[in-house]
Amino acid sequence: VSLAVAPTVLFLAVNTTSAFPDATGAGAAGTYTAGLTLATLAVGVSLVRYPLFDVTAAVGTIGERAIVRETDDLVFVVDDRGHVIKLNETAVETLAVDRASALDTPLSDLVGHSADDLDRLETVMLQTVGSGQQYDPQVSTIAAHDGRELGAMCSLRDVTDRELREQRLAVLNRVLRHNLRNKTEVVRSRAEALTNGDAAQPE
Repeated sequence: VSLAVAPTVLFLAVNTTSAFPDATGAGAAGTYTAGLTLATLAVGVSLVRYPLFDVTAAVGTIGERAIVRETDDLVFVVDDRGHVIKLNETAVETLAVDRASALDTPLSDLVGHSADDLDRLETVMLQTVGSGQQYDPQVSTIAAHDGRELGAMCSLRDVTDRELREQRLAVLNRVLRHNLRNKTEVVRSRAEALTNGDAAQPE
């Protein structure tokens, strides 16, 4: 409202002066001065009273873009058809695809799984530049204000090192249990042998 006052006042000042061509120069000057003063006050109120140039919204928008751009996760935004409409630089570099040709392509053509498949799977294997990698998929539905699903955002986090570590721990666990089981059997056998030997001796 404050910003709207400025052009409105100037418009009225100009038209008022034009409507009375016989007005003296002093009267016209006074009308212009009053209009300019009120317009300046309105703009001043807008700048001082309200956060007209508050950067919070801009920071939020830039921050969201930075998160998608700087993250190591592969990020895809798909529409309700399952076609990719956005992907971040990490996805482009990791999958060695051309951004322009990847757009409007089914997600399954790029990663081998649709968004619905990724939502059900715990990990997926992707053939990336150099070798295959294990990824942990996360899918978030994008909905309109009326609840209608518009698409989804899919992120794939590289968990290859974690999976390898868990596999090694599983192998170590099996080896350790096997060795402990063998040693326990040896101790049990010797204990039984000693017990039987004592029972066989005469009193």
